[in-house]
Amino acid sequence: MSLENFSGPFDVLLDLIQARRLELTEVSLSAVTSEFIDYVKHLDASVSADRASSFLSVASVLVQAKSVALLPDADTPRDDDSLEALEQRDLLFAHLLQYRAFKQAGESFATSIVAADRAHVHPVQLSESVKSALTSVEVPVNLEQFAQIAAQVLRNAPLQHVTLAQLHTPLADVRHETRRVTARLKRVASLTFSELIDDAEDMSVVVARFLSLLLLYRQGAIQMRQSEPNATLEIRWVGENGRHRHSDSQRIDQVSERGEA
Repeated sequence: MSLENFSGPFDVLLDLIQARRLELTEVSLSAVTSEFIDYVKHLDASVSADRASSFLSVASVLVQAKSVALLPDADTPRDDDSLEALEQRDLLFAHLLQYRAFKQAGESFATSIVAADRAHVHPVQLSESVKSALTSVEVPVNLEQFAQIAAQVLRNAPLQHVTLAQLHTPLADVRHETRRVTARLKRVASLTFSELIDDAEDMSVVVARFLSLLLLYRQGAIQMRQSEPNATLEIRWVGENGRHRHSDSQRIDQVSERGEA
């Protein structure tokens, strides 16, 4: 079994970890980062640009994650870049675990195939008790008639089509709902949450609009007030500056992409 997208850098990582007799963990990934970087430095990019880029992509994730892990004060809140680096490290670790599982399964299949090639069937006679349990089957057509029946079935078979049942389509787009919420608040300045969702088609739209409020509140574009638990939630537009607008758009895209994934 060969996975071209991952076989290069992932094989090297697994070999480096195995050479140190380490378990496959996030800590062992950090331990072999320097050796992996040394390996990447000696790659010949002229041979295969795609192969070199895959190694560089994995190397950048390892370096960023290791730099975040070396921060001296663990109590210091991490910024978005640090959290994203750790998230990419965890995603790389999950892919590495999956690759190792597929690789081990492929090796097991290869061993079984080699063993099966050396196996030979020993013909035996069926015992009378087994023969008596078998029922005789009579086919009332000859080979030519059977071929005609098969051709007729194939002619009348429904057209093949690709099913999309396994694909996940997001029920509501957070980016779209955020734009709608922003435009509505800019028009009327303040609204209650009930008024904001009065035209929501279903619960997924309600959830998407609530997420958009959290994003806008985090960026300082709105203020929210609720006098007591379960009381009416009031939202007021207070505006946003250019920096907030840019970072807000990035976060909306990130949240939406994670939901679609």
